[in-house]
Amino acid sequence: MTFSLIEGCCSKNEQKEIVKSILTSVVEIPKDVDGQRLELDNNLSEMAVASARRAYRIAANQSQDKFELSRIANNELTCQGVVYGPKGKMASHLDSSVNKKPKFVVILSFANPCIFNVNKTQVELSPGSALVFDAANILHGVERILSSSLSLGGGRISLIFFEKLQLPYSSEQDSTFDSRIGEFLVPKFLFAEEEERDYDESD
Repeated sequence: MTFSLIEGCCSKNEQKEIVKSILTSVVEIPKDVDGQRLELDNNLSEMAVASARRAYRIAANQSQDKFELSRIANNELTCQGVVYGPKGKMASHLDSSVNKKPKFVVILSFANPCIFNVNKTQVELSPGSALVFDAANILHGVERILSSSLSLGGGRISLIFFEKLQLPYSSEQDSTFDSRIGEFLVPKFLFAEEEERDYDESD
């Protein structure tokens, strides 16, 4: 598996509840290309975590890394959040990882869609979709936001989940968002449990 794009990973009702749970973290919609970090410690619903676990499990059935993705789906997850304005972009980059090991991430996309670069391929991430890939070894970034609605002022919310053990930075580094590589320094951690749920394509 180079990457797995899962359309409709979050139903419309789930999208509304997830976005509602994190809107209090949005200070303002960015007007330039830089994204704004979201402080998610107390605002991210378990529904979002459940959606990320669901995406890992679906991707596992499409990948030669089935065992690894299934294992991560049942492990503690970390979440980083970014809100983009209508002009938002992110340069293509590789994420750092512990001992240069694979870092399988789930990106959940909300509000307006975007054109996302992954492994030299452009894909459209629509609201409620999920993208699963090895962020430490596959170049990826945001090409542009497709402001198709007034939702979030024409912007987009991205939630990036990965395994707790994959710490991308040491605590000695700055905690600001680097828009050039689309990474945060010293990310906040979120741990949540979820009940098993079967994926229903009709959601």
